[in-house]
Amino acid sequence: MTEYEQGLQGVNIESFSKENPPTPTQVVQTATLYAQVFAGYPWFEVNRCPNCESYYDQGSSAGDSCTKCDGGIIGPAYPLDKTVTDIVEALDKPGASMFLAEFSGQIVGFAWTNLRDTDEYLKRFRSMSPEIGQEVASVLSRDHDLYSLAEIGVAQDMRGRGIGKELFIRQVASGLKYNLIQTAWTRHDTIIAPICLKSGFRQVFGPELVLENGRATLTKKDIIGRSPTDPDRVLFIKT
Repeated sequence: MTEYEQGLQGVNIESFSKENPPTPTQVVQTATLYAQVFAGYPWFEVNRCPNCESYYDQGSSAGDSCTKCDGGIIGPAYPLDKTVTDIVEALDKPGASMFLAEFSGQIVGFAWTNLRDTDEYLKRFRSMSPEIGQEVASVLSRDHDLYSLAEIGVAQDMRGRGIGKELFIRQVASGLKYNLIQTAWTRHDTIIAPICLKSGFRQVFGPELVLENGRATLTKKDIIGRSPTDPDRVLFIKT
């Protein structure tokens, strides 16, 4: 048994869809884990202003006034009821698949995917500047649709066992039947970034990353540019 296989011992990863949804218990556990994952490194999304959608880290408290807009009162970034609804609705999207990792009766990892309209996906880049939008469009223009790999989350005490890698493998495999460009839009310091680089994905936007001793390391260059609102975000594609 390899070290990778040993790390995954006792972990059960299941695939779900609109026709085969997770149980209500699994959804609630996933929503709880989602909030925990994004409250930690590297996101630190603990609270959020509903007016301007700005996030606040551990130094904030629900009920504080937003310092970035006029009149906003911050609250939990991912309240349970709304996150449960978002997870259920995610399975209604075209081509949606959800992958949940379970260990000892608890959800310890999640990932999902879906088809996206290419023009709709490009809106964020076109809003940065016409030049950035044109450059990113030039590498995503093969098809009307693309296959989007959403964020992967793994419980803090279960990291380093290969769960994130296995979830990513399931994501990529689920999209092969569509024969479309696959994309991953994430931060440069997430667990997805080095997995993308090792899996044949090409970075086409954001602060440039290279692999050094198996780790994703920043160079001093940018590829095409950076998001003015999310400067740590990077875009990977696989054709």
